[in-house]
Parts: sequence; C-alpha cells; structure tokens
Amino acid sequence: MSIEINADILQNLEWSQTYEWLERNKTGAYAASTVTGMNLRRTHGLFVVTSPEKNNRIILLSKLEDSVFLGNSLYELSANRYADTVFPKGFEYLQKFEMKPFPCFTYQIEDRLIQKTLFLLQDKNILVVRYELKNQGPPIKLVIKPFLAGRDSYQLIKENLGLNTDSYLGQSWVRWSPRADLPALYIYFNHGEFIPASLWYHNFFYPLDEAKGQEKTEDLFNPGFLQFQLKPYDTLDLYVSTEDLNINELDYEKLYRLEASRRFYPRKGNESHARYLDLQATFSGMLLSDEFQMPPVSLLMKERALRDRLIMMPAILLSENGPAHFRHLIIKILKELDNGLLPILVTENSTPFYGAADLSLWIFELAYAYFMETHDRKFFEEKLFDILRSIYEAYAKGTSGNIYLDKDGLLVSGNHTLNSSWIPLKDEKGEVLRYGKLLEINALWFNALKILERLSLELNKKRFSNKFRKAAEKTALSFSKVFFNPESGLYYDFVNEQQKNEAFRINQIIPISLSFSPLEPSQARHLLSAVEKKLVTPFGLKSLDTDRKLDERPISRRQAEYFNGAVWPWTINLYVRSCLLFKNHDAHFANDLFTYFAPLLETMNEGLLGYVPEVLKLNRQVHQHGLPDYAPAVAALIWVGKVLHR
Repeated sequence: MSIEINADILQNLEWSQTYEWLERNKTGAYAASTVTGMNLRRTHGLFVVTSPEKNNRIILLSKLEDSVFLGNSLYELSANRYADTVFPKGFEYLQKFEMKPFPCFTYQIEDRLIQKTLFLLQDKNILVVRYELKNQGPPIKLVIKPFLAGRDSYQLIKENLGLNTDSYLGQSWVRWSPRADLPALYIYFNHGEFIPASLWYHNFFYPLDEAKGQEKTEDLFNPGFLQFQLKPYDTLDLYVSTEDLNINELDYEKLYRLEASRRFYPRKGNESHARYLDLQATFSGMLLSDEFQMPPVSLLMKERALRDRLIMMPAILLSENGPAHFRHLIIKILKELDNGLLPILVTENSTPFYGAADLSLWIFELAYAYFMETHDRKFFEEKLFDILRSIYEAYAKGTSGNIYLDKDGLLVSGNHTLNSSWIPLKDEKGEVLRYGKLLEINALWFNALKILERLSLELNKKRFSNKFRKAAEKTALSFSKVFFNPESGLYYDFVNEQQKNEAFRINQIIPISLSFSPLEPSQARHLLSAVEKKLVTPFGLKSLDTDRKLDERPISRRQAEYFNGAVWPWTINLYVRSCLLFKNHDAHFANDLFTYFAPLLETMNEGLLGYVPEVLKLNRQVHQHGLPDYAPAVAALIWVGKVLHR
C-alpha cells in the first residue's frame, strides 16, 4: 500500500486529525495514531500488545515525544491534544506522511530534513523505529521521551503513586516494569544514552472518546529521556519489545526488507484492482493464523459480535490455509449453540446473550459455501450434518426469542418486547418495531431447508432429503403468499398481526443473495432491479430507501444513524452474489463492477488509512462513521475480489 499526505493537510489541524494510521501484526499487537502523531482516542498507542491473562490488549507505550536541538534552538516534533489547547505543535514542521507500506513522517526543521519510520515485526512483539537525518549540515541533537500508559486499551489512567517508576539500564537498552501483572517494556537503541527521570504529564484529551460519551482525559508517565546526536545521513534505530533481545543481532535494513515483502502484493491492472490487492494485504494482517484464531472485528471493539464474525467467514475460506482455518472456526462457533441459537455477543467472563433468529441460519449458508469449495463429505458426515439438523429441529419445535415455526411453514420471531431481528429497530419507548414473520429470516429458513436437502442427498440420507424437500416446498409457497405485495410488485419487510410493513430495507437483498432463493428467477431479477434502483450506491447498499415516505414511529438516534439510509460497505458482497446468481455477465462484468465501486475503494485514502469503515453517510460529501477498521467490510471486499478474479 502506498498513500501520501502532503503538508497542506498535515499542517491544517482541522484536516489532519481526521486521518489515522494503524500498523498491526499477527500476534495481535498494534501501533496506531493520527498522521501528526497526536493521539485522539484511548485505543491509540505506539506499542500495544495482547495479554492472554487479561484477554485484552495492553497499551505499554502510548507515544514517543521527540524533540530536536538545532544549535541553541529547540524544535518539538510531537503534538498532544489537551482540553483547551494543542501542545506542542510539531505538525507545523511535517512536510509529508506516507504509508509505503509503513508509517513514515518527514519533518523539516529550518533546512534540515528528518525522517521517522516505524513498523511491527509480523510474528514477534517488536516495534522498530528509525530516525534519519536526510541531508547535509551540522549535527542535530535528538531527544526522545517515552510516555508509558501500562493499561487496558479500553481504560484510562490517572497519576498512580503505587506505580514502579524505576528504570533498569543495560548496555544500549532500558527496561521498565510499572506493574507486576503486565509485561515489561524494553527499548533498545543502537547509540546514544538514556537519562532516568520520573515525571507525570496530566490531562491528555481524547476528543473521539468524548464524542461517544466516554471518559476522555488521562495522565501518562515519563520515566526519563533518550538523547542522541545525528550527523548527516546518520540513523538512530530503536527496538521496542516485551522480551530480552540481543541488539547485535538486530539489522534494520534486513528487517525492513523482510516486512515490506510481506506487505506488498504484485499490483496488476487498474488502480481499483490494485486497491483490492492492498485490502488483501490488510486482511492477511488481520488474521491471527498461528492458532486459527478469529481475527478481531475492530481494535476499537471489546465485545465480539458474532454476526460480524460470520460476515468474515467467506473471505477466510478463500484465504491461505482457508479450508482448515474455516473448519476450526465453524466448529468453535457451533460450540456456543444453545437450543439451536448462537449468541449475539460473546464477551469475556460474562454470560453469552442469545435471541437473534438469523445467526444460526447463516451457518447453513457458510457450511454450504465450504462444501461447494471443498466437496468435503467426510467433514459433514462426521462433524457438521447432525449439528445442522439439530438447529432445524430447535427452530421447528420453538426456541427462545419467541422463535417458532408457524403452521404455514414460515418462521415467527420476536414480539413487541423481544427483538430477534438483524435490523433491531425500537421506538423511543423501547418497543420493538420489527417482529413477526421477517423477510430475511424466512429467506434464510428456506435456504437452510434446501441446503439440508442437498447435503442429505450427498450423504445418501434419502429419508431426510425427502423430509427437507417437502418442508422447503411448503415454505416457498407460503413465502410468496405472505410477503409478496401485489400493489408494488415487491416484498413486505415484515408481516405480523398488526401490519404488513412496506419499508424497502437492506434486507431485501437477502432472498436473492443466498445459495437457494424462495423466489422464481423472474421474481428474483425483478427484485434485484429494484434493489439496484433504490439501495445500491458506489459505496455499498443503503440501509433504507429514504425516498419512500413511511408513517413509522420514531426510532433512537443511534438506530437512525445506522438503519435509516446509512450505507454499509460490507454489503457489496451480498450485491455481487445476487448479480452472479441472477444477472447475465460477460467478460467485462468484473471490470464493470470494479469501476462502479471504485469510490468505495477510495475511502481507503481517508479516515483510517488503508481500511474500510463500518458505515458511510452520503450527503453532499461522504462521511465515515462507526468502526474505522471494520474487518467485515475488508473481508467482504476481499471475497468480492477473489470471486470475480476466478
């Protein structure tokens, strides 16, 4: 990935603070901040590592506060946000920020050019930082103050008198162990010295936390400073680690080449194709493949939303070691089943929360995708078929969330006090708006029945095959009778004893994006045409056709932001699936789609650089909202790129 931001943006704080960068590795460690180095959210930090004991990430090193002495003049390269000011203002010296593919900052102090580059090793908790004086002139003195946090990435700290503030010095290294329950922090340096001190800096302000109504200020500890002299074209290399290292075995040039080769993919074709390849590198970095762990949905999200993780599974299936990774993950997920249902959220050290009607039904689609990719009958025979059948039986008998099979073969789910919907709308009094027979739930139910029928045939279970075929026929007939709206020629969003809701929401794509659709091909093509007209944008699908004026009860502000017209980039994969199923496509089909969705790929140049956000709002401009490093959006685009290039 190669992204460059110039001085006009960097030196305009209103603009520059909207650009963030994220460097991560496969151990789960990361470094993140803005392009000026000014931390604006609690999860920003220069060296953040995973803590198996705490099931979380720990910010050990919040930042490096760097300064330059040129003659008798002091120039601060850093920048910090406080409640009423910004100090220092090192962004005023920033000439260029690049991702090539690592974060690289170029400062100009008078006529001197100073460059700082940083990256993480992919398989070790080691952050590498290089400072380089890029041109001729007298030497400069570089002073670097490490600011330690030593906290959970979701918490903030205040000055702590019980902290161990001692610095442990060795030959070309310094170590700190502020708390016994956290890893030690080492900084190794190839020349210069460390001078111990013990200072607290107060009231760092994080406006992006304030915007979410969270606590927004904290104190950071500075244990001293590193000082060095840099001659023209000289370099200073720092290695930040949680382990004892031998600095004589650390070679910056060799490590840089190795890590760069891991990040760059061959870039062929037009710029849109190249952006897809950049995303492939990003997604590869998100996968914690050593132990087949599910990648984090976002570094900013503590709770694990299962639906988001399911969205990522098709891309995982097509990734390196995909089938083995997929098998491990789907079995791990299915261990959470309770009476046929999967949990909505999985949080550490708390009881899983159940009640969503769609989650278990998506497992059928994922399992079938695996089967079509591998034709692995043995896995279904030994591991999966009986589990899928148990989900069917739980739904057919009735389970929690008021989810049960009606006599017409359609599923009923939820009520005015129980939400079971993929689109969890509630009015201002907290009453659930979408319940009863939901369009997407029953499309998924029909799909599950057809998949069970097909798998039963593959496994020579003819009795089961006939049973599921008859159930699917009944469901398809009722689906058409209950959901078809003869006045519009389209389909109701949901039907219950009180209403037949005519909202045209994003879930309309579900019946035509599954392996088996309850609609006839001509009906599916008509619905796809309506989706293209009402919902499809170059950034993904809108959550609601806002051109239709509906008499609906008001919903909460957050729900309105997400579900009343906002665009969800990850839904591009649902649209592409529908096109592959119900549109004629020629040799130009893939290129036409790449061209159409090029604006979505351009969002990688804004916000969190190199990533795709969770939600976009399209007014006169494109505004990013939600999680900036939303892995399901990246995964969806990866899937699209791989499928269209097959």
